[in-house]
Amino acid sequence: MGDTATILIAHPYSSTVMAWVTQERGHIYNSEVITLETNSEQIEIPITEDMVPNMYVSVVIMSRPYNATITDTGVSPDSGLTINPLPTFKVGYVSLPINNRTKIIDLTLTPSADIFEPGDSVTYDISAVDAAGNPVEGEFSLALVDKAVLTLMDESGPTILEQFWRERGLAVETATGLAISAERFNLEIAPLAKGGGGGGGDFSMFELRSTFKDTAFWLADFTTDKNGHGEISIELPDNLTTWVLTARGISADDRTLVGDKQIEIVTTKPLLVRPVIPRFLVVGDKTELKMIMQNNTAEELDVTAFFAWNGVEFLGDEYTQEVTIASHDKVTLIYPIEVITSTLSKEQTAFFQFGVNSETYQDAVELEIPVYKSSSPETVGTSGVLETDETLLEGIILPHDVDSTQGQVTINLASSLAGGMQAGLTYLEHFPYECTEQTVSRFLPNVVTYRVFQQLDITKPDLEEQLPVLVSTGLQRLYANQHLDGGWGWWARDESNLNITAYVLFGLLEAQTAGFTVDETVLENGISFLENNLRKPKDVKHAWQANRQAYMLHVLAKAGAGDMGRTVALFEQREKLGVYGRAYLAMTFAMLDENDTRINSLISTINSEAILSATGTHWEENRRDYWAMNTNTRSTAIVISMLSRLDPENALLPNAVRWLMSARKADRWETTQETAWAIIGLTDWMVATGIGLSLTVHLKKVMKRVKENCITLHTWNITNRLTKFKHLIEASL
Repeated sequence: MGDTATILIAHPYSSTVMAWVTQERGHIYNSEVITLETNSEQIEIPITEDMVPNMYVSVVIMSRPYNATITDTGVSPDSGLTINPLPTFKVGYVSLPINNRTKIIDLTLTPSADIFEPGDSVTYDISAVDAAGNPVEGEFSLALVDKAVLTLMDESGPTILEQFWRERGLAVETATGLAISAERFNLEIAPLAKGGGGGGGDFSMFELRSTFKDTAFWLADFTTDKNGHGEISIELPDNLTTWVLTARGISADDRTLVGDKQIEIVTTKPLLVRPVIPRFLVVGDKTELKMIMQNNTAEELDVTAFFAWNGVEFLGDEYTQEVTIASHDKVTLIYPIEVITSTLSKEQTAFFQFGVNSETYQDAVELEIPVYKSSSPETVGTSGVLETDETLLEGIILPHDVDSTQGQVTINLASSLAGGMQAGLTYLEHFPYECTEQTVSRFLPNVVTYRVFQQLDITKPDLEEQLPVLVSTGLQRLYANQHLDGGWGWWARDESNLNITAYVLFGLLEAQTAGFTVDETVLENGISFLENNLRKPKDVKHAWQANRQAYMLHVLAKAGAGDMGRTVALFEQREKLGVYGRAYLAMTFAMLDENDTRINSLISTINSEAILSATGTHWEENRRDYWAMNTNTRSTAIVISMLSRLDPENALLPNAVRWLMSARKADRWETTQETAWAIIGLTDWMVATGIGLSLTVHLKKVMKRVKENCITLHTWNITNRLTKFKHLIEASL
């Protein structure tokens, strides 16, 4: 401030020119027009306070037209050829950084002492002056924070001085109409042509430290008076640490002076304890807690150490010990504990007290930490059919370390198998996403169920009312998304996909079979796409290719365009097929020639791979076929569909249906493909057997604990039909 900046103006003009000199930043502070006699002259700019933190000096020079002669060595002024008949201009800028020390508030923070004990009160005297030593009335934020927290990371962002008085941008534009002169443009382009237990010692004689904070104090609007002075008292928490007081603020006047300052104090004790414990515990943990006892005095101390606990089991021998600690030395004691299995809430708390006592000094700390139960939920299920006057007994074996705060038994009863599928149908109907696969999955199971109800003479008015709209909407979307090659992709703009196209064609054929009108041209184009993309037998090299070929042949056979030659060729490579691929192949042979002996061969192989368990019968694939969106549940559903059509007396079928019903999650299966094929398989089984069409169940007794870790469900007796009942029992284990 008070200095003078000297600026050299160098320009390319040899003649006398006029210059417009301005001082700018956000707006024009000062301007003048001067004459430059030479092409290298100096000007002086006085530095004033309003220029802080920086100022831009702009010089705009205007030159009149001039003549010159072009020679081999360049342009020589003064001769005969006019090469610049227009006035020209040049613009230059320079930024002048101005020292911002005049904008600083000098803060002084003076604590009432340098060392305190936990719980003491500290008083800070705060004074603020400007660069000239004059008092500053201002407003400041105060924060007293544990230094350990501040050392974890440097303070981010600019200082308060940098925030308010950093160098700023120009924010002024200088322009002239000469820049868009048509004549100038022509001249320029002319030459260009580019839980647990408790215990421990007695802590009644101790003053326990239990209030621990990372931030001891925070105030956003502490003010200094007109003399630049202020005072504040703060009660310290129980931490033994170094506290850092940070003050930041701004002046109350229009000078916008700013400043910040930090000062440290220490809280400690002559004799202190420092526990070393984890942040949390988990049921089943075995660990060691530590107590570090520190003697900060100049003499040796004989002390008694105490330890107490609650919520865990102490595995040590002594919780009270006599110890000698040398001057300015420390001793560490170890306390082994175990977190025992708890029958209380999912989250509980463990309490610990650590204390040390001498004739003169004492210290004690009380801490609590959460104890969690890391239990992994396991879902199991079973299903079955109740015949007339039959009692169903199901046993549930609970593990010895069961988490009794979690879990439930949910029992769903339906008066028919059709009623048990209703939630799955509703789930698909209201599925929120509408790619091509899900468009088909929304109406396909409903269409199949509708056809089955017609065959079995079952009336479902709500389904009959909603289905035409659902099918019509799906068909129109599929028509619109069919590609020119006849196929469909996952989405309208995706390339055609063989699995998706086969699934769409299957859905269209089922809709047609149920009596809905389907565009024949759409069907023909889809059939042609599949026929044109069938692989030659030698090109079927991988399991996913074989499974896809089986599905395509199955759909083509259903459409009346079966290919016996390729079907037989695929049978010769059946070792490449998954379980569901062989099920497709068996159904394809049945449509081409129901007496083909290869059908029994495929069924026999599938029967041999069945997995029997307490929850029923199912099939598992050797590998996951992601291309076909297949799962073991989907494979089991497809096998049920195949056996229901080709071998309805198969002994595996009832238990396979039982397993499939128990595989549901919240009344439906895990994916749209699982849900769609499960409903198709179950409806095929209903047609084949007529089972599950009518059932009345009576509830007698809910549950009874019969021995350790075992619950038995007894007979049910409910006097009315159960078509509207859902989640009848939710019992906590």
